[in-house]
Amino acid sequence: MKALKNSIKILYVGVLFLFIYLNTSCDQLLESLNQMGPAFNIEPDSIEVEIGKTFQLRATILVSADFADTTLTIVWKSLNENIASVSEEGVVTGKNVGETRIVAAFSEMSDTTYVRVVAGQEAIITSVEPDTIPIGQRIQVIIKGFNLQGTSEVKLNRSANIENPPQVNADGTEVSVFLTVTSGEAPGPATLTLLTPKGNPEVTVFLQGVATITSISPPTLVLGERTEVTITGTNLHGATRVSLDRPNAVIENPPSVNNDGTEVKVFITVPESETPGSATLTVFTPQGNPSKSIELVQVQLGTGDLQVTLTWDTDGTDVDLHVIEPDGTHVFFSNLNGTTAKLDVDDTDGFGPENIFVEAGNAASGTYEIFIVYYSGDVETNATITIKLFKDTNREQTFNFTRTLQNANTDLGINVANVTFPDGTVQETTGTRDISNLNPREVPASKLYFKKIR
Repeated sequence: MKALKNSIKILYVGVLFLFIYLNTSCDQLLESLNQMGPAFNIEPDSIEVEIGKTFQLRATILVSADFADTTLTIVWKSLNENIASVSEEGVVTGKNVGETRIVAAFSEMSDTTYVRVVAGQEAIITSVEPDTIPIGQRIQVIIKGFNLQGTSEVKLNRSANIENPPQVNADGTEVSVFLTVTSGEAPGPATLTLLTPKGNPEVTVFLQGVATITSISPPTLVLGERTEVTITGTNLHGATRVSLDRPNAVIENPPSVNNDGTEVKVFITVPESETPGSATLTVFTPQGNPSKSIELVQVQLGTGDLQVTLTWDTDGTDVDLHVIEPDGTHVFFSNLNGTTAKLDVDDTDGFGPENIFVEAGNAASGTYEIFIVYYSGDVETNATITIKLFKDTNREQTFNFTRTLQNANTDLGINVANVTFPDGTVQETTGTRDISNLNPREVPASKLYFKKIR
């Protein structure tokens, strides 16, 4: 290639003198040069650059004065990006010790420069593994580079327990240390620094939270029913799928995930043929695959113009569902049948469901008031109240509400929502109400329309 370029240059000069000797016009000379095309090379032929340092290569294009093709550009490429990279402007950056070549292409011509990358005298970090560090977990971090001998300490600009001093291999190319980023630290970039006799090189790592599930709503799945399940937790972003350890369950993956990774939603249908009991739900994310149990129950729930279903997430507890009809009739465990509404399922030992419904076409004009009572239990309990309107019609709607219950209190009602007919408008209500005047619990099992099979 060098010989060819030199020949082209000599040819240019030779043609020039030949035309002068023959008294040929300048226009004829330029026309001949244009027909010959440009000559191209990059300089210097070889370079040595330290890791992390740069070197500017120079490209030379020899053309005639009338060469007017401005669309042609120089394309730079490294034959080994791991050793050295090159920018669009021909700036070479040393990456790792080794040798490679930089190629520059112009039109149909190209040239190369030999590149040798050396470590230099300063401490340098070339990589860190892993470069993503889970928050709250003890992991081993391996930092690779050059001139790392004598590293006395590894630092992170976040709250973390770093088990210094680190281990350093004999040739100073690898440092290893165990560290634990304090739980509660915010995910995002962080700076890791090595303290060495030859400088304090830095590298950026990414702190990543561990995926967790804090609650599932509703905590109970009724066999045979298609249910939208909301999984609440932390660091759930990027969730690709949800699984249930029941092989015949239909899960409509991929799930939807909110922007901050705190909520995953998916529709699940477990066939009626499955056995009731506990099942394990798992969310698969880049931050881990957290799991939590969910209850499967076999029960037929009444429905129609209005269906209110209560479930909760603790065993051995009792939460009650209450509805006050437009005429003031109070439907609950001591009054199963109201003017239009009926309590058909009552649960007293955990998870639910409880269900109050109004048959199709029977809803009275006015407002149905819905609230719940934490009847017995001594643990924090998360309750889910699902309101369905006009089931199996083109007006069907579903609303979900949640309430966190702290201490059982039979005299305290926790408001949920008001539903007004005939329009079927739903308005969430908050706060509490005094229900100390209600009758004590006396519910003959024979009065229940359906009994849950556990």
